[in-house]
Amino acid sequence: MTATFPLARLRPRLRRLTHIGADGSWIARRTDAVAGAHGLLHLCPLCWLRNGGPRGTHAMLCWTPEVPQTIPPLGGRWPMTGTGVADITLTGSVLISCLPCQAHYFIAQGQVRLV
Repeated sequence: MTATFPLARLRPRLRRLTHIGADGSWIARRTDAVAGAHGLLHLCPLCWLRNGGPRGTHAMLCWTPEVPQTIPPLGGRWPMTGTGVADITLTGSVLISCLPCQAHYFIAQGQVRLV
């Protein structure tokens, strides 16, 4: 399934890590600016389309490379550019290989493109 639509439909929220504990715990707070953000929380675009909206759609959290691999979700890390969620770009594609949906997509200039 290919589709392109605004990231804003997926309830995006930028996150900034404010605490990483020695026990592996962490706390992330909402921020509005890409500068200083450590992650992008959003609904899965493929499941959002399949479900016709947010009900039953799982969330995704994409961390930047500055976030240690000890903090879940593990795996990919994406450099982020832009000023906010309206124009955010993640460098590289996002592939959800650990969930049944197997969503694969890009986020560029605030737009999501499923591949």
